Amino acid sequence: MALKDDIANLPTTVGEGSAGHLGNHHVLHAAAKDHETRLATVESRASITWSYEGTGTPSLSSYPGIKIGDYIVRKSDGQEWRVDP
Repeated sequence: MALKDDIANLPTTVGEGSAGHLGNHHVLHAAAKDHETRLATVESRASITWSYEGTGTPSLSSYPGIKIGDYIVRKSDGQEWRVDP
């Protein structure tokens, strides 16, 4: 399972005993570290604006160098998309 699935599956109330609490702690700690890494990546470089010549919604696979925080702008109408984590 992906980390986001682990987070989504966290119980709203912690079960009895330390096992439930410890398991939830590990998931939350991993989420915080992952978020910290993503933020550091975004902050470490300026965003880049990429041009999109086509119609419809662009595919990220068409932009191999694109990073979180970059923008794609469709030339025909100026529609803009931001790459989020």
